[in-house]
Amino acid sequence: MERSQSSDPITMDPEPVDWAYPPAIATVVINSHGDDMNGIIYISQGAGPHPTVVMLHGYPGDEKNLDLAQAIRRTGWNVLFFHYRGAWGSAGTLSVDHALEDVVSALDFLDLPASQRDYRVDPGRVALLGHSFGAYVALLSGAQLASVRRIAVMAPFNMGRWAYDHDQEAWAGMAADLEQGGHGAIHSDFNAEQFAAMRAHPELYDPLTQADKFDGKSVLVVEGSRDRDAPPAEHCEPLVRQLQERGRANLTRGSLDADHVFSSARIALARLIAGWLADTLA
Repeated sequence: MERSQSSDPITMDPEPVDWAYPPAIATVVINSHGDDMNGIIYISQGAGPHPTVVMLHGYPGDEKNLDLAQAIRRTGWNVLFFHYRGAWGSAGTLSVDHALEDVVSALDFLDLPASQRDYRVDPGRVALLGHSFGAYVALLSGAQLASVRRIAVMAPFNMGRWAYDHDQEAWAGMAADLEQGGHGAIHSDFNAEQFAAMRAHPELYDPLTQADKFDGKSVLVVEGSRDRDAPPAEHCEPLVRQLQERGRANLTRGSLDADHVFSSARIALARLIAGWLADTLA
């Protein structure tokens, strides 16, 4: 992997800059089942091809974690960030099933010869990095896709377990709260049919039932000890426990003294993720 020559790429710009293949950013449009999703790709300097992180934001996605994207790029990785269908101007509607399909569409996009040429992508070295709802999507996608070997999750909210433990009225209330919290940026469809499917099929929607699907994969779980939106005891710890009991994933756990969006620990979070990404390539 080509690395920046900065002594600390988390906080320092690359030195020297490779002006033949400089760091760059490109706007991308990713088609997912007939709808266009808006995205950007941060391209690392150097001829590459570069390993690439696919970054999955939460719901509604006010914290987009693009400071992490910049830091990760300085360590030699590309970062693809996109908005799911139905989010922040992307066409279509947002749901769990759609978000899972959107991840596959994003991976297919990276696999295109044009993406490999224009963005210097190595499609064989890809990691999923998700936050909150995006972390949940990253876990389900990582479990279902054999080609995905690296999954990092920050403050995951296990919607599948939540749906299994609550009734339809509670689900409707949460869906309404999410819709209102989106302030018009999200067009979602967390309807009764989705709720019924999640309750009926925990083997598809609850990562806790899929520990065997992470065998041989590298998994990073990062919690905020002051998280009130996805309390670690309810969302992180059961996942870590399942993976530890299975004992066949390359599991790393990180805990930061921070809230759900790691407001007080952004540099520490970037350092933790960048170090883990480097380890997955060792």
